[in-house]
Amino acid sequence: MSNERIGNNFSKEGTLYQVEYALEAAKKGMSCVAVGSTSCMVMAASKRLPEKLMDPDYISSFVSILPGVVAVLSGYLMDVQRTTTILSETAVDLLHDLGYVPTPDILAREIADQWQLQTQEDSRRLPAVFLAVVGYDKGVPMIYYTDTSGTLLPYKAVAFGEGGTLMMKKLEKIYTPQQTETEAIHTALISLSEALGADYLATNVELCIFTPDGKVKRSTTDEIDAFLVDIAEKI
Repeated sequence: MSNERIGNNFSKEGTLYQVEYALEAAKKGMSCVAVGSTSCMVMAASKRLPEKLMDPDYISSFVSILPGVVAVLSGYLMDVQRTTTILSETAVDLLHDLGYVPTPDILAREIADQWQLQTQEDSRRLPAVFLAVVGYDKGVPMIYYTDTSGTLLPYKAVAFGEGGTLMMKKLEKIYTPQQTETEAIHTALISLSEALGADYLATNVELCIFTPDGKVKRSTTDEIDAFLVDIAEKI
């Protein structure tokens, strides 16, 4: 095997194979959607347990990093778990240095910079992770997306993980920024359905609602099922 395929140097075609391999591996992770609106932010994701007897509360794509900052992660499970730890450590360091809770753009940029530097090294495998840091800055919803390539992009709504392309296409068709809480929830769940297909059941979905006052509410299976029924009746 050529060195360009195992190292982080450029190939003759101008690509970084290790970055492409990591991104491809991350696409096998949970399907995730984050939707921002004037009323709230909604996060929806698929939920698959590696083992039937595993505690379902242990597996989640949503992690509260600091008050007012939530991370949405998808990818290779072990890399996601390690990234969660790095996010928490980085957020606390920024809180100490800045004297205030870092906004999503600041935290996401710090992680993106770390990942971008790793693309220039041969000593470590790149993490197979997609990450969206969501939160508010003076009441304005913010969604910042980054991945193992070190890319950092702001979004009004974003989808990634398994079926990410299909979900993004749906989002582009139905998303509007001036949405009520219920409309934002429907937008997230309808987009997620593009990836889940026949597995689109309330038990296979997790839903989180993030309001401007910093409160994060995780919906129960019954609540998710009620939303799905409401969507089905309107279609």
